Amino acid sequence: MDCVVDRFVYPLKNTSSPIPQMRRLLSSDLPCLFHASPRGRRAAVFLHGNSCTLADVGPFVDYFAVYANCDVVCMTYPGYPGTDRSCLRGSAYDEEVAMSVALAARELSSKYSHVYVMAHSLGCAAALRSMLHFTPSGGLVLLSPFKSLRSAARHHFGDLLARLVPESRMNNVEQARYTNCDVLMLHGLQDDVVLPNESLTLQAALHEHSHGRRVNYHTFAELDHCLSPDYAMKCCTLFNIMWPIDPAARKLNLQFR
Repeated sequence: MDCVVDRFVYPLKNTSSPIPQMRRLLSSDLPCLFHASPRGRRAAVFLHGNSCTLADVGPFVDYFAVYANCDVVCMTYPGYPGTDRSCLRGSAYDEEVAMSVALAARELSSKYSHVYVMAHSLGCAAALRSMLHFTPSGGLVLLSPFKSLRSAARHHFGDLLARLVPESRMNNVEQARYTNCDVLMLHGLQDDVVLPNESLTLQAALHEHSHGRRVNYHTFAELDHCLSPDYAMKCCTLFNIMWPIDPAARKLNLQFR
């Protein structure tokens, strides 16, 4: 059953087309793309959704890097273009992705004073799960997240087929209890891929387990699921309001293979 679910969740698995300018982080050897800001004094790890590749999110991340003064390391899923295939399935595969995000954020923390974890759509599940392994010094940014994989599947395939997805699979509401940092959430009200009420439920769970941390939730009537330039602009604005630039922020040279 894991194989069947995985084929729907990660439709680009088992592709191996090369991605130009692919790099590898020095300590973990994880493949990534690095989007540098000329004035970047903080850094973020970004994980895209399941219907994208690293190349697809390049314009969004480039905009964010410049206007948020933030260097960005873009991660992807095992088996996606530019990466090796994984022999894992199901929750073990999910854990592999989450661990790669945590390792990248940990490596960035040795070079930057302020590190953030960002994710879009399906990537939000790995970002939340990565909080089990590493708490970013900056915070967590979730773009169009869902409350659980079963809930998201119910919207697309109906209740009967959704029951084939284990309730524990990518249960973001359950993972919320491990988040111990500030959280910024954005969702477009025109989103028909992940319905806005999904992130509203997740927001309530994050508030419940925030331990006094900030959980800022914003919706926009004109945005859909796509990471458009308008989405990037609004994300940068809210990011800079929630986390203003620290003049004393430290940045060292990030090393790649």
